[in-house]
Amino acid sequence: MISSEKITFDPISLFEMPDAISEQLEALYAEMNSLNGIKKLDRVINKLRKFIKAHPAYPQSYNYLASAYNMQGEMEKAKEVNELLFDRFPDYLFGRVALVNGDFAEDFYEDVTYLLGEKLELDALYPDRDKFHIQEVAGYYMTVAQYFFLTEQTQRLEQLYEDMHRILPDEPTTMEIARLLGEATPAHDHEHPSFPHVHHHFERWPQTDQEPTFNFPEQMKQFYRLEEMDEQEWKAVMALDRELLIQDLIRLIEDGFVRFEHFQKIDEQDMVARAITMLTDLRYEGVWPYFPLIAMQDYDFIYFYFGDALPHFVKRYAALCKGLDLEKLEEFLMTPGIGGMVKSFMIPMVAFQVFHGHIERTEVEAWVLRLLNKLYDAKDDSQLCDGYLNSGLIGLATDLNMKDALPQVKKFFDDGLVDPDFSGDYEEVASYFEVEHPYTNYQPNLNGWEFLLNPLNINMDDFS
Repeated sequence: MISSEKITFDPISLFEMPDAISEQLEALYAEMNSLNGIKKLDRVINKLRKFIKAHPAYPQSYNYLASAYNMQGEMEKAKEVNELLFDRFPDYLFGRVALVNGDFAEDFYEDVTYLLGEKLELDALYPDRDKFHIQEVAGYYMTVAQYFFLTEQTQRLEQLYEDMHRILPDEPTTMEIARLLGEATPAHDHEHPSFPHVHHHFERWPQTDQEPTFNFPEQMKQFYRLEEMDEQEWKAVMALDRELLIQDLIRLIEDGFVRFEHFQKIDEQDMVARAITMLTDLRYEGVWPYFPLIAMQDYDFIYFYFGDALPHFVKRYAALCKGLDLEKLEEFLMTPGIGGMVKSFMIPMVAFQVFHGHIERTEVEAWVLRLLNKLYDAKDDSQLCDGYLNSGLIGLATDLNMKDALPQVKKFFDDGLVDPDFSGDYEEVASYFEVEHPYTNYQPNLNGWEFLLNPLNINMDDFS
């Protein structure tokens, strides 16, 4: 398995292109993702074909063209483009991955090792590379996981999950591989992982084709486009009537729920993330209940709208806004049938609220102790007891230096109720309770998401 040192979130340019050509291609990509309807895609497909004819040396354009055909439902044409992409750029990873995923749709698996390497390891496929972008790692290993799942190679799928959880525990791809593993290994055949975990169930909102009605329709169109909104544009929207604007932003979020299947066909969309960011900039406390609603969806939904950054949006809200209802959060955390991984995304919110002075520390400490007791008492409940959730709550107790929680924490470790990859062993965790956690640790990490998380360029050193 690739080492974590080889994974980067920074851009990697393996096929350099002049800025003017790059801007032209990205404009076509943005246009493709802003279109609704199959016929309207014909226009951007023609533009992409002309672009490739004029600039045939850039594999990304072929990738976009194949995606556009997929959005039209023209699978054979998409396959032809992907084959051409592989023929012209055999070292382009996403071309290989696209061909394999196309083969999966036809129940054809014979070319997997030819395209992804005999060892099915990314660094073995590209031995001369010392860095891989996170999207390359996620795309490659998700495809390998699908292969293991579809061909019933359960032991190899289990090993892949363990390796991914070790190097990328919070990556949505790792969670999706865990979901595949849960489907491949019924509880009576095999327990995985070794600590208790809840198979994540979700209930998607009823879907519709109906577009929402807005108070400010022209301004809301900006949220559906993939182009960046600069600081001036962002402030201009924020200057609108506050109450009417909040209504529109909530409608944007809910549109993401009820038209998720529609937006999935477009291939990319971030209006839900943008709406949450603006509501946070407006210091609107009513946005926080939407975080649990988002977490209760499937991993496809979470990754589609937020990539791997949902925890960062949660932390940003918690740092800027008051209004966290601990009773409601506890109700969410104690809801059966929801995976502990997504529940754990919500827990850092509490520490941020404490360290930014939005909630009383003593109130939170009492809440943590009560919740630890409840979760320990539920250790035999297969729909509630989850090592990821237990570890996340213990992490919160650690952040707050809650030494009086140590006896309870020890019981979780003694009974094997925590994720050891996340928490370490008990002695290691106990030592953390002796270390004061500085306030500076509670500044939201933008992690390359400045465009969506910080359009107003707020100083992270004064995030309160």
